[in-house]
Amino acid sequence: HHRDFHWALLAPGATAWVERVLDQIWLASQRYVRLFVSETVDEAMRDHRALLGYCELRDAEGAAELLRRHLDRTELAVRQAFVPTPESESER
Repeated sequence: HHRDFHWALLAPGATAWVERVLDQIWLASQRYVRLFVSETVDEAMRDHRALLGYCELRDAEGAAELLRRHLDRTELAVRQAFVPTPESESER
C-alpha cells in the first residue's frame, strides 16, 4: 500500500523516464527504510494522511514542505541505524 500511495501521487506528472528512475531509487531504498523505520509507522501514516489532504486541496507548497520533513525524518532514522553503538564497536 505504501508504494501504491506514493506512485498514485507521482504518476500524473511522471514521464516514462522519470518512472524508470524513480522505480530504481524506490527498489534500492525500500529495503533500508523497511528495516530501520518500522518504529515510526504511526508518524509516517499521519504524514501520509496529511499529504493526501494537501493534494486534495491542491496545496503544492504545503505538500512540498510536509514531504521534505517526512523524507528528512526517514533519512535520519536510516542514518541513525548505521551509527555504531558501544556494543557493536566491542564486537570488532
